[in-house]
Amino acid sequence: MLIRYATPADASAMARVKVDTWRSAYSGIIDSDYLGSLSYAEVKERFRNSMDIPAPYERFMVVEDRGEVIGFAIFGRERAVASLERGEIYAIYVMPERQGEGVGRKLMAAAVSKLKEDGMRSLTVWTLERGKSRRFYERLGGHPCRTKNACIGGKDYTHVAYCWPNLDTQKNKKLNNK
Repeated sequence: MLIRYATPADASAMARVKVDTWRSAYSGIIDSDYLGSLSYAEVKERFRNSMDIPAPYERFMVVEDRGEVIGFAIFGRERAVASLERGEIYAIYVMPERQGEGVGRKLMAAAVSKLKEDGMRSLTVWTLERGKSRRFYERLGGHPCRTKNACIGGKDYTHVAYCWPNLDTQKNKKLNNK
């Protein structure tokens, strides 16, 4: 497996990963009409536009296996707090058929390593309250620290933030191991 920075040429593969993962992970949680309406082309265009003009400190990474993108992460400074030392994973997705193989853990560790290089000392990740990914973040040492409602497809869903208050502690060993 190879973890590297994404380029605009990866936008199509990233769109496939995101749409397929959303349809699998959020089935029965997010409205099925909304999930069915997700468009690879629209998601690809959003990724391409975001990579063309990224927000300050925003980074895009992909994980490849045998030349195929099987996951990605987007991360940078925490968006909700004006701090130069708080990082956030904005998105992290692994193809459904590759979940449970350690791909997400390796991708998360690579993102955390880059955030630490950028001077980030803590980390936040938002996920759906009813999402399966909560167990993933808990296994990596994150703990729920706040909630918010967000609109997806015209409906409100509760999101939970998982936090790691200090990325340098030995307690975060699971998060930092690649």
